[in-house]
Amino acid sequence: MKRLYYLDNLMIFLSILVVLHHVSISYGTMGGWSYITSEKLTGTIQVFLSALTGIEASFSMSLFFFNWTEYMPFWKIPYIGTIKQ
Repeated sequence: MKRLYYLDNLMIFLSILVVLHHVSISYGTMGGWSYITSEKLTGTIQVFLSALTGIEASFSMSLFFFNWTEYMPFWKIPYIGTIKQ
């Protein structure tokens, strides 16, 4: 199978989005978090990060799994419970 480099670039972009998502949850979004710091953002930046986190969370993990299936050779996965003859 020929490697599709645009899918590799998509995985890199999604990995960066996941890191930014978790950072924005801990420092910028509305809601509770177990780690309290004095660097908590307020105002417009907090609303922007909350909106960005919500939009990003709606598609990133499903796109990760979809992209993973493009590389996974399903014909090599053994079927559990099948009888070999």
